[in-house]
Amino acid sequence: SQFAAVESQGAKIGQNAYKHVAGTRIVWTQTVQNAPYTEDFLLSFDYFYLRGPINNNPGLPFPMTGNCSITVSIDGFPIWNVSLVTLSQRSVWTNTGVIPITIAGAPNTFVLEIGLIINEDLELDKRWDYDNNGIADGIGNAAYITLYLDDVSFIKETPPSPEQVELEFTTGGVTTPLAGSLGIYSASIVNASYWATEPVSVALTANTSISFDYRTRLLSHRFTDSNWETKIASTGVSYTIEYGNSSELALYSYVGYLGDYEDPEMMIVFPSDWENVTVSDPFLTPQTGECTVGNGYVTVPSSIIIEYLGWWEFRFESPNYAKSIDIQKYDANATDWTDDTIYRVGNTTRTQVTIGTTTITPTPVDNVDVTWFLPDGGEWTNESLSGGVAGQVTGGSHVLTSGSSPAGSWCVEILWTNGTELAFDVGTFEVHHSADLAGDPAVIETDAGLVVTGIVRYTDSDTGAYIMGDIATISGNWSISTVYFDANSVKNWWEVSLDTGDIGAGNFIIQVDAS
Repeated sequence: SQFAAVESQGAKIGQNAYKHVAGTRIVWTQTVQNAPYTEDFLLSFDYFYLRGPINNNPGLPFPMTGNCSITVSIDGFPIWNVSLVTLSQRSVWTNTGVIPITIAGAPNTFVLEIGLIINEDLELDKRWDYDNNGIADGIGNAAYITLYLDDVSFIKETPPSPEQVELEFTTGGVTTPLAGSLGIYSASIVNASYWATEPVSVALTANTSISFDYRTRLLSHRFTDSNWETKIASTGVSYTIEYGNSSELALYSYVGYLGDYEDPEMMIVFPSDWENVTVSDPFLTPQTGECTVGNGYVTVPSSIIIEYLGWWEFRFESPNYAKSIDIQKYDANATDWTDDTIYRVGNTTRTQVTIGTTTITPTPVDNVDVTWFLPDGGEWTNESLSGGVAGQVTGGSHVLTSGSSPAGSWCVEILWTNGTELAFDVGTFEVHHSADLAGDPAVIETDAGLVVTGIVRYTDSDTGAYIMGDIATISGNWSISTVYFDANSVKNWWEVSLDTGDIGAGNFIIQVDAS
């Protein structure tokens, strides 16, 4: 049983009556330490009048006399009571409500008593219908007066402060005092390494006996990596990036059944230089305005988390960490490297790459992929660079050899990521070859007025290959105009028709230019 039971059993008188003697006390007692000291209290409790007399029939030939009551006393001095015989019914739990009690000069320690008191002799005849319900009270309500008591509360009208009773909160070997006002107090303890196993034991302690209602809340965390697509196994971040431009990033996080957790929220933590955050719920409805965006984090609040379960989308922009790409030539005379943009066969070259931004230099810088591309887009060589100082890494040396170093515009592409930052850019340079331009034949003899064909051969002196097609332009002076040669790829020469009627007879020199 969760309640206290108090009962008076009357002495039998004759065949039908029972006597409950005045001064009989059946009480529950509690020694109270009045600390911190007060004279003003609040009393409340529940009671259940199981059986006993109710004086509700004054027309009986032998009406009820006497009284019994629920009485609350301090050191035997009554401070509150209610007569049981004046109640209207039995077998109903009744709450007294909050009863203010003032005890002038209350002692520092006293005994609180609550229970059944026979105030005046009660002689009860089982044959009479004292409660006027149409049937005799019987032995149950004549021989016995039974009362249940529950939820007894006798507290200070003004609750003590945590400081007065040294109320403290303890968990994980750490203790902290409670703080607050107006009877509402709280304390929190932070475990920087987190609690990872259950149960988490807590304790509330004071220097005296006190009662209070409390609620312990544990801030739970679930740490997980992002996904680059809406699949649990796809851990990471997706990105798109173009040469020299900021990268566009996307990540996804799944919010499923929340169980009994209260006030859930989701925090996405990211590098502080990721910018222009946008948040979309699982229906791809923009929710950025409902979120809190800070330096390196975005928080999705409980108000919308609980409404939208599924894959949440987060998009960002990140700076391009390709700070510089220098293509260098080795100067044998100076025994040093210098930046350059024009190279020839026989030159030795390398790249020097700086990873970072104007404000951030990542450490370390590893696995910078460097790819050299030929003028036709084919790959010439590839290397992976690591180490360096202040974000700068230097590639190995490469010799531009005859036969494998075609003339034209080359490029060097770099790609680097450390999992959160990206560098992607390209540097360009030109490889020039020496060229030979010769007439075939060098001297043309003809009669004035005829049309003759001028032929030149244009060759790469480094490789011996004929230079043909749109990569070159050949022109010459003729009369007062400029004539242009056409490539004859079948015969590997350039040709132009010359009308000698434009210039007449004589000796002439044609200046031919190629580019």
